[in-house]
Amino acid sequence: GNGTTHTLYRVQPRGLGAVAVDEDTYVRAEFPLTVNGSESMVVLYRDATEEIIPLYRFPVEQVPASFNRAYLNLALIGCPAGRGETTQAEVYRVTSDWNESTVNWSTRPSIDSSETWGVSTFVAAPLIIGPPPGGPVKIEITSLVRAWKEGRFPNHGLALDRRLASGPDCNFHSAESSGPRPYVSLE
Repeated sequence: GNGTTHTLYRVQPRGLGAVAVDEDTYVRAEFPLTVNGSESMVVLYRDATEEIIPLYRFPVEQVPASFNRAYLNLALIGCPAGRGETTQAEVYRVTSDWNESTVNWSTRPSIDSSETWGVSTFVAAPLIIGPPPGGPVKIEITSLVRAWKEGRFPNHGLALDRRLASGPDCNFHSAESSGPRPYVSLE
């Protein structure tokens, strides 16, 4: 996010390779002026009184035109209140610009929640030591990447949210983490 080069997830994806997420953060309703872009983790949560929405962006121009499938890969640190239940995250298109070093809840970008561009179901383990079981949380985002590549929408990134199901707060490694960083794998 801050102009530094990041290594990709420790397991090199097969296929056409990968593109690193270069900006990520989260915005939190409870702390509307807090900027989280330099944090080593990104948080996802929603309930009746609180919203925490992760934002991700990667250089779509680095995606080759010949790609067939694209997946956002996130390394789950854990879900502190999780009890091993299944939870999910949905992908929504961000429709206005943002910068990870300045965005907060009060200045958050607009998000088109009328269309879900991907859904991932995963286990809300309380804490994960070592590689996550089954690898990273993998969300297919092929149709969104294709829409960006075809110029149907500007690439302002994507947001994760839980509008379709509830679940505990979940923490993922960020692009600033010393652990496995988020990336988009391509097939």
